[in-house]
Amino acid sequence: MRSISGIGKFIETSSKVMEQVNVIGSFIPLISLISELTKEIVETYENAQYNKKTCEVLVNRIEAAEVTLKILIREKDENLLSQGYSKSLDKYVNCLKDIRDFCNDITQLSKFKKFYTSGSIKEKFREIIEEFDNCSRDLNLAITITTNEQMNKYLSFLHLDMIEMMKFLDNIEGLLKIELKNSSLIPMKFNFKIRKSFLK
Repeated sequence: MRSISGIGKFIETSSKVMEQVNVIGSFIPLISLISELTKEIVETYENAQYNKKTCEVLVNRIEAAEVTLKILIREKDENLLSQGYSKSLDKYVNCLKDIRDFCNDITQLSKFKKFYTSGSIKEKFREIIEEFDNCSRDLNLAITITTNEQMNKYLSFLHLDMIEMMKFLDNIEGLLKIELKNSSLIPMKFNFKIRKSFLK
């Protein structure tokens, strides 16, 4: 009788192990995508000429979350077996895509101008951080959730980056006006106004 009981426990244990292996295996493509997105965001940050401090805030949080997520998977955390975890990972991937796009937009001059003139950069930055915090909470990642004090600090980094960018754009505008004035070409009407409502 004892051997039948032992076989039953072995089968039960094997079944649980196989379930974990299947669940963990299903996360491998998502984890690969998360790693790839993280790598893209870090590369954007490293190559950024503008708004580097703003991107750094996001990169630091993303890298910390990625390490924690890998540890959870390596340790086969019980939360991974819940159905909601897969949905949370999908939300996290979408959040990383938003962060990647945001970093690309604010570090490339041509995209930044369009993005900045809409006046939504501050709100988008805040939304991204809040969404990242929500995803991290849903995934039980052991990273700090942004406090009001931290958010204000992050927004001050963004503000300083925007001031630096405004100075740069003002210099370009001045140089273009001088060039047009000294040019023998017929001057074209040039309007390079950027809303400065963010700096209030």
